[in-house]
Amino acid sequence: MKLIRSGQPVGSVGSPLLVTPPHVREVIGVSETTLRRLEKTDENFPRRVRITKGLTAWHVAELEAYFSNIQRVGPARDQSRDHTR
Repeated sequence: MKLIRSGQPVGSVGSPLLVTPPHVREVIGVSETTLRRLEKTDENFPRRVRITKGLTAWHVAELEAYFSNIQRVGPARDQSRDHTR
């Protein structure tokens, strides 16, 4: 999953190194509550960086690596609900 829509690689001139929560929510399509839940329950989810007293953000590279790994692995299946055996 690419959080940056431009064709520029992360870290190039004009490419943001940090993204704010509203941008992340928009790109991955979740609510603020879901994003906070993900932060609390998934120990592999990247930690926010405090920019100012009221502004936090994530490193783009960390988020892209996290979501790339999630997509590769895929969601875990609940075997107790699998009735196709």
